[in-house]
Amino acid sequence: GTPVPIVQGIPADGLIFLPNGDLLTAAGPASEVNPNTGAVITENTVSGDHLALDPSGKVVWTSPQPGPLYELPIDPLGPATQVTIAGDEAQQGITHIAFDNSGQAFYVSSGPGGDGSFGLISLPAIGAANPVATTQRIYSDLPAAHGITFDPFTGDLFIVGASSVAQID
Repeated sequence: GTPVPIVQGIPADGLIFLPNGDLLTAAGPASEVNPNTGAVITENTVSGDHLALDPSGKVVWTSPQPGPLYELPIDPLGPATQVTIAGDEAQQGITHIAFDNSGQAFYVSSGPGGDGSFGLISLPAIGAANPVATTQRIYSDLPAAHGITFDPFTGDLFIVGASSVAQID
């Protein structure tokens, strides 16, 4: 059909559906958009781009490209809490997170052009004081290591960046 604008002027590098049916976008601040009414709520305590809905359905994980990780509550939206990155990516930061069917979190870390790292990330308990996430690198120097998503049909992770796509079993 013909596209129908919901709202205009909302920055969006990342875009996901929330459990309540609203859309969440991020490109710096995060904005929750009601697709039926066009109502927008913006949270400015976060600096994010890519978005990952936690399996709990209570928070979204986001970060700049790459940078610190933020835990963003979504019911209601915000304020965000910055999470310290430890482990292999402590100096580089995180670009994007994805969860598999069992809730295991994986990450990619790279600048906007790709060519970065992929690995496991142990996330802090939701709402933890002084939260720390620990990264364990599996692969480095991957051209596609910029965005990551889990495909429930194949059970594989797909990473994209630098004009490349990689499938990880």
